[in-house]
Amino acid sequence: MRALQRGRLRERRPHAGRWRGRPARRARRDEAAGAAADYDDLCKRGYGDACDSLAFLHTEGRGVAKDPAAASALYLRGCDLGTASSCYFYAQPMIDKDRDVAIAKLKLACRLGDKRGCDELHEHGIAARMDPAHDTVFNSAR
Repeated sequence: MRALQRGRLRERRPHAGRWRGRPARRARRDEAAGAAADYDDLCKRGYGDACDSLAFLHTEGRGVAKDPAAASALYLRGCDLGTASSCYFYAQPMIDKDRDVAIAKLKLACRLGDKRGCDELHEHGIAARMDPAHDTVFNSAR
């Protein structure tokens, strides 16, 4: 026990109910697949945050196949449902392809309260500011 306290021995500790190592990685992969199915269901029901989360999983390839086209479509759906971060992430790869669409989505992201969208617009020389109704700092002060 003293060797353990001094750090000479390593104790096997459970991580979230599982042992660390391959089984835990497999469990995380299964959890990501389950989360993707849940997000897909919620996105189809009209929850923009779920579309945003599912798009991230498609971008990273966690629980679903890595698919940038599907991620882009999901970010667009999330943006149309009013999720600011979806607007921002949809606009990012569009800057070089279709600047007008990208700027419009960045303006929407900024107006919905995503500071990154406002910053990106300022970098392109476009003045924009957040709508105080969507600013989380402003709302939490009330």
